[in-house]
Amino acid sequence: ALAAFDIRQALVANATYQLPGRGLSGVAGHVLGGWQLSGVLSLRGGNPFSPDPGITPGNFTNMTSYPDRVGPIRYDTRNPDHYFDPTAFAFPLGYIPSESAQIGGSFVGNSGRHVLTGPGSATMDLVLQKSFPVTERVSLNFRSEFYNLLNRVNFNMPDNAIFTQAVIQADGTRGVYNPQAGRIDSTRGNPRQLQFGLRMEF
Repeated sequence: ALAAFDIRQALVANATYQLPGRGLSGVAGHVLGGWQLSGVLSLRGGNPFSPDPGITPGNFTNMTSYPDRVGPIRYDTRNPDHYFDPTAFAFPLGYIPSESAQIGGSFVGNSGRHVLTGPGSATMDLVLQKSFPVTERVSLNFRSEFYNLLNRVNFNMPDNAIFTQAVIQADGTRGVYNPQAGRIDSTRGNPRQLQFGLRMEF
């Protein structure tokens, strides 16, 4: 199975650019010259995670449980209320106490570990800075830092508890689906943040 830290796509790029105006003289040179712009762009895919039946039988307290896989996994990555479709899974037959003796079936579902992939993330951080000479040996360095400049929302992991009850319904569906399954109710990282600093260098 995939490791919890298996991220298939990741890109981190950084650049530094000396803004025009360095050759200006006089007041214009002091105000417009010497500015430097730096940035870091980070793009990465999501981490794998496992579906959880939501109910663990008492005689398997030390075993990781999985549901049965009955269909393709579908994602709606732009919908935090329904990030993935839980109907790709069914409750293992052996987990249904009132029916297990008549129907049989395994207590351990056939779905693999970490078959789901969580949301990715994207951030851009920028730094705009300039050094102002005070004397030959002393200068002031002004920095303005912009974290998550584009104010992008990066979603956290969705609810992976698939079921709330272990039953076989009239339509043959195994298990009552958790209405919160696939829902994302939190974010990771911070919204846009601005920070200013002034440092004396000598």
